[in-house]
Amino acid sequence: CFIHFICAFFSFFFFICFFLMIRRPPRSTLDRSSAASDVYKRQGIDISIDYRRSEPGGSFFSRGNNFNFGIENNILIIAYRIENAKGGSEIVKERTNYEIPDDPLYRTYRFIYSPNSGKAEIFVNSVVVWSHQGPGNAPLSWKNAGNIVIGKNLNGNGVDKAILDNLVIR
Repeated sequence: CFIHFICAFFSFFFFICFFLMIRRPPRSTLDRSSAASDVYKRQGIDISIDYRRSEPGGSFFSRGNNFNFGIENNILIIAYRIENAKGGSEIVKERTNYEIPDDPLYRTYRFIYSPNSGKAEIFVNSVVVWSHQGPGNAPLSWKNAGNIVIGKNLNGNGVDKAILDNLVIR
């Protein structure tokens, strides 16, 4: 009789603990409203992503009209907005001279903007393929930037193969 009591007690105890564990809200959740978060409103940025070309255009990383790092007609492109000394903003929008090869290899594409120096660079496999020197002390402008989109218009041409990998944003 005592053993049945102990078994019943522990069964009830484990049931209650399991029920509370299921009903407990998670300790941390992902903030899905990225546009409202100050984490994504940095003065400078360093984005790195591995990409295997499968279409002629799309964005690796974009945020409204304020930022776009991607490809257009097989050429790397960049567009970003910086704050100017008058309190407004200016946009830098350029096509590089780098054509993304049409082969099955992943390459690492990286964009770095330093607000202190005003220098922006794009690297492919650690080699500089584009550079721009803007005014120093010019942070990126994220005013009314909207949501972050990763892989906009990149669908792999409908082929069941990964085209993006190793995204790092600093």
